[in-house]
Amino acid sequence: MPSPCVETGYHLCLRSKCWGFESLRGHKADGDIFSLLMRKYFITFFITLTLLFLVSLSVTAQLVPCGQTESNPCKLSDLGTLAVNVFNFIVFQVAVPLAALVIVVGGIFLLVSGSNPGLADKGKKMLWGAVIGLVLIFSSWIIINTLLNALGYVNS
Repeated sequence: MPSPCVETGYHLCLRSKCWGFESLRGHKADGDIFSLLMRKYFITFFITLTLLFLVSLSVTAQLVPCGQTESNPCKLSDLGTLAVNVFNFIVFQVAVPLAALVIVVGGIFLLVSGSNPGLADKGKKMLWGAVIGLVLIFSSWIIINTLLNALGYVNS
């Protein structure tokens, strides 16, 4: 009668009622723990870096047109200028570079895909998503700019 312990090359399998050690190598059901942790750390690092970049851009963008000196106090009319400055900042300094980054990454996915149709499809979806996003963002900018001009707003 064979022993319930089956030697698999690297370890004695715990599932065969043997006490021993089990390596993570070769077990796809458990998932690659290192890969999952690295993906989580990369996403956290990327989000933190993006937020720090946006904060530094907002400081240098001078979104608030008044209040830096005592001779230039803020008025109610400056609220509209602030809203337009924030909208222009989001459109031109955040959305366009992010869309360009997505277009570059999608192009790299297409170039690297080779015979992997899944990676090629992902690259195509990224490219189309970025292009559609840019069209939506610029069309919203045109609509808002046209409405503001029709209402008589003149950006100083």
